Parts: sequence; C-alpha cells; structure tokens
Amino acid sequence: MCTAHHTADLHKAASRLPPRVLYSHSTTINMNNFQDQGRAAYKRGDYKKAIELFDRAIGRAPSVQLLDNRAACYEKLNELSTALKDAKKAIQLHREDATGYLRAGRVLVKMEKQSVALEIYTHGLKCVKHVGQGYEVSHTAYPLLYKL
Repeated sequence: MCTAHHTADLHKAASRLPPRVLYSHSTTINMNNFQDQGRAAYKRGDYKKAIELFDRAIGRAPSVQLLDNRAACYEKLNELSTALKDAKKAIQLHREDATGYLRAGRVLVKMEKQSVALEIYTHGLKCVKHVGQGYEVSHTAYPLLYKL
C-alpha cells in the first residue's frame, strides 16, 4: 500500500535524479519531432537543415535510423567520407542491423572502392540476422559487387 510517507520518499528520490531521467518521455518526443522535421527537410532537398535537425535528434537519443538519415544527407551533398563515418557508427551501434552495412557499401561504391564495399557486405552478411528486408538487400548486392 502506498502511503503519504512512501509518496514523499518517492518524490524526494526523484528530485535527486538527473533531469534527462525525469524527462525521458519529453526527450523522446523532442527526438521524434527533430527526426520528423529532418525527414521533411530532406524531402524538400534542404540537406543542410536536415543534418542540423538529425544532429539534434542524435544528441538526444542516437539510433541506427537517425545516423542513416544523416548519412543520406551527407551522401546527397557528396560528403562521402562523412556519410561513411555515420554508416560505421550505425554498424557499431547495432551490428545485427543491415542499415549501416548497406549505407557503407553504397557510399564506398560511390567512392569507387568496390573491393572495400565487398568486404563490408561480406561482413554484414555474417553479422546481420537472416530475416528481413535488410538481409535480402545485402544478400542481393553481394553477388552483384563480386562480379565487378
């Protein structure tokens, strides 16, 4: 049973928590808002604004999808080395997600580094779960690159 004494203790304990713990729901809402605004800016072709918005979202809660969104912007701006860095961060964040491997491979091909792209796809095929669209795309891209 929760008494007034217990409630007071909970409030006192909560007051000692860092603000981001107290407002994690708010952080998620802000992060989603920045992500939505970033996607809208990307669709408009305003890649620099999209990067700013994705930066803010990543600062609050980094995710593979956010890193991939930002990498896509850098790719559109032909800042391929920066796009590749985000793809690598996405891989480090979640090795079993195909997203980072796919972005890294695509960027490496644009950089005319097909052999390195092939290595990335090969590594991705070993790490990615064998289900879902990401695996299928990786599995399809691998033989195409191998022929180059």
